Amino acid sequence: MVGNRLMMVLVLYNQSWNELASRTVLETFLKEKSGHLFVYDNSLAAQNISFFSSEKISYVHDAANPGLAKAYNAALNLAVQRKDQYLLLLDQDTKFELDFLETLTDFSNETEVAAIFPKIYSQDQMISPFFADQYIRLSNEIPAVGLTDQAVMAINSGTALSVKALQKIGGFNEEFPLDYLDHWLFWRLSKENSYFYILPDHLTHDLSVLDYSQVSLERYQSILEAEYRYYTRYNRSLFPAYRKQLNRRILKQLVRVSNKQILKATLAQIRKLKQGD
Repeated sequence: MVGNRLMMVLVLYNQSWNELASRTVLETFLKEKSGHLFVYDNSLAAQNISFFSSEKISYVHDAANPGLAKAYNAALNLAVQRKDQYLLLLDQDTKFELDFLETLTDFSNETEVAAIFPKIYSQDQMISPFFADQYIRLSNEIPAVGLTDQAVMAINSGTALSVKALQKIGGFNEEFPLDYLDHWLFWRLSKENSYFYILPDHLTHDLSVLDYSQVSLERYQSILEAEYRYYTRYNRSLFPAYRKQLNRRILKQLVRVSNKQILKATLAQIRKLKQGD
């Protein structure tokens, strides 16, 4: 089987295909270009959509809602079988235009690139990519458009990943089913001295975790557990910065967060760190 340049993976959760922000773009691209779409639907009920019967689409329903990592690994396995070159991660909250997909399809570079990504904005704030050598972004310096071998961090959605590079690192780490999967991914790729390419394209994404008022206590606890796992088992060099940031987060939550259960969860995490000393 001769694969395509690009295989797209879209993970849905309680989101109707017909109401998807970039549905028209995806449908147009698949009708006019070579490519394949892998839809992993974590919703309670499966969707019976006529468009899914196309040979260019693979649809999997999983009511267990295992998150992102399992879905991405399922897509990666299919991409390997199909001999596709790049796996494009897409989120139901990410908006993009047809020319972005065409850019990825036509992308050409002499250097083998592990990941290609655009600039992502949420509420007029650039959230991806940024340099990954610090715990949080402490300056306005952002990666320049073009090729780089510096350690760069990007969110999952909108990122096109080399299938070969993903195979080399063993795929996506299912210790991070949702939160911090992107942190682990780029940390792991950087350890392979990978090259990355930043596109000039701008995409928008609704990142609800930027606003505590939109984050449930359950999700926040999941974030706390994931970041603890990441900074204690993997990127240990940034553990001191992570610890300091937790204390700064307490001050912010005291003033700005009305849900004090969020504050209590952060305090519990700080106590957990002290007990581990």
